[in-house]
Amino acid sequence: QIFDKTMMMSKEETKSNDFPSRQNLEEEKRGNQEDIYDIMNSKESFPKLEYPDDIKEIDPSTLQEEHKQYIMGARSRLHELIDLINSDEWNYVKTKSKTRIYVKKSERGLVCIKGETIFPFDAELIVSYLMRVDRRHEYDKFTDHANIIQELPRRTFLVYAKIKQILVVASRDITFTSQIITSKKQG
Repeated sequence: QIFDKTMMMSKEETKSNDFPSRQNLEEEKRGNQEDIYDIMNSKESFPKLEYPDDIKEIDPSTLQEEHKQYIMGARSRLHELIDLINSDEWNYVKTKSKTRIYVKKSERGLVCIKGETIFPFDAELIVSYLMRVDRRHEYDKFTDHANIIQELPRRTFLVYAKIKQILVVASRDITFTSQIITSKKQG
């Protein structure tokens, strides 16, 4: 329950060393680095994701009205996200820093970018690091800063992020919904 503990602590407490930093992740590396390098240098794509069947459905009548659109909206995107990831329309671009990079145009005309890599860490450690939105700038070079606006039930969060100026595009403020969904099937 690392993540749940993180979200209930004050801002000062979350800055302690109890939570993973990039350095902590480096120290926790697991597995054979040469095997990872060989896998990442192959052009073979990772196996397709399965639709998890062990995730409980949410009964909308159990939710407060003001939370319903965020919680149900985030959950409804799960199959759409898996379909996007599994699409055969991704075009391989290159391998950079042991990450295979692919691009494709979405049905809405947006350019999507997908990266495939192997993290030599425990999944729980990775999730706890990624959900520290105040550290988003460490792994997303376009984020200036980010914070959780509101914690909702069902491990759902409203998040604010300030995106840096990119070339001629001015910096942007964005808000989004983030929801942690865990399936034991995917490991």
